[in-house]
Parts: sequence; structure tokens; C-alpha cells
Amino acid sequence: MPCVVRRVIVIGDGAKPRVRETVERALPVIREAAQVVAVDLDESQDIEALKADLALVFGGDGAILKAVRRLG
Repeated sequence: MPCVVRRVIVIGDGAKPRVRETVERALPVIREAAQVVAVDLDESQDIEALKADLALVFGGDGAILKAVRRLG
């Protein structure tokens, strides 16, 4: 049975150069494939409480590690 991604959380380090621009360019493509549950580039949302099938993290290694901690 194939894995179907229906809900996506987009997370990123909004302070990092070009992350906001890249996310804005990617969002239309992501929205064609899945429902975007949240976009959080400044750590303002409680993403741990959200239901999603996939988290897309924009930034570097630190952004990925921070996202993992935030997602629990």
C-alpha cells in the first residue's frame, strides 16, 4: 500500500537568508500535492499539537534539529 501524504507542516528558520523566499516559491507546489496544515517560520505556533503526515523543514541542520525537538 503506497504512503499518501495528505497533511503537511512547513517549518523553517525564517531568520536564515532566503528561507522565506524559498518557502513562498514552494508553497504553491506543496499545496497541489497536500493540505498545508501550518507554515511556521518564526516558532510562533504549537506545531506539536497539529496533525500532519509530513513535516517539511527549510533551513539547515539546526532548523531540522529544532523542528524535531518541537514536534516531540
